[in-house]
Amino acid sequence: MLSSQAFAADPADRTDPLAHGRSRPPVSETEAVGRVLELAYGTPVHVHIVHASVPRSFDLVHRYRQDGVRATAETCIQYLVLDETAVPRLGALAKINPPLRGREHADGLWRYLAAGRIDQVTSDHAPWTLSRKSDPDIFRNASGAPGVETLLPLLYHFGVASGRISILDLAALLAERPARNFGLFPRKGCLAPGADADITVLDPDPAWTVRARNLHSGAGWSPFEGLEVRGRVAQTFVRGRAAYEDGAVVARPGDGRFIPPAGWAPPSGLGR
Repeated sequence: MLSSQAFAADPADRTDPLAHGRSRPPVSETEAVGRVLELAYGTPVHVHIVHASVPRSFDLVHRYRQDGVRATAETCIQYLVLDETAVPRLGALAKINPPLRGREHADGLWRYLAAGRIDQVTSDHAPWTLSRKSDPDIFRNASGAPGVETLLPLLYHFGVASGRISILDLAALLAERPARNFGLFPRKGCLAPGADADITVLDPDPAWTVRARNLHSGAGWSPFEGLEVRGRVAQTFVRGRAAYEDGAVVARPGDGRFIPPAGWAPPSGLGR
């Protein structure tokens, strides 16, 4: 965590890539998380914390759960795989919110994943074009990065294949718990009679290098460019129908369906 002395010593007019992280230290995240949880304490709501980048955010969630708050939280793959040492190299491509943290925070998040203290892992997919990521002033660039296609392979490689989490943990973090948290289980998030037969086939053997030119995003870049990964998605199925195979999307326009969460109904006058 940045010390108050180090933060105060930074010039107010810094615009280099590291200035983004300096302007949003870990306490700015945990204060916001605590504020939202305290508001939820007095209301019968389910609060879900997104993009948590430091272990203390999950400590706060678990503390409020003990007080009866229905709270869940997620981290993103970039906070596990990258850290702030990548910022000088990536520049604005590494500008995300919250910012990349120190390696100690990433290591702590891996420990929390193994201990079951993190509900799910997401990508925060934000496929900005390079034109929105090329200003020399870091604060004039868009925040976020493409990542939905690399989420599963990276979590498998750095998590399961590296011995940090089990394959069952992987399935829970990416499928079962998100479905449960958002009221979609058991139609989504499991393989069982009556479920939608949404299936991902992961081949654990292929070794490959992340190259933006080989991905399907229109962004044309990836913050994970050059990472060597083992394990690759071979096929995906949606409701039993092939959606991706042999490196190509084969789903047809209109194949998707809106699935409302359990107990959800559109506001009066909408969704008819």
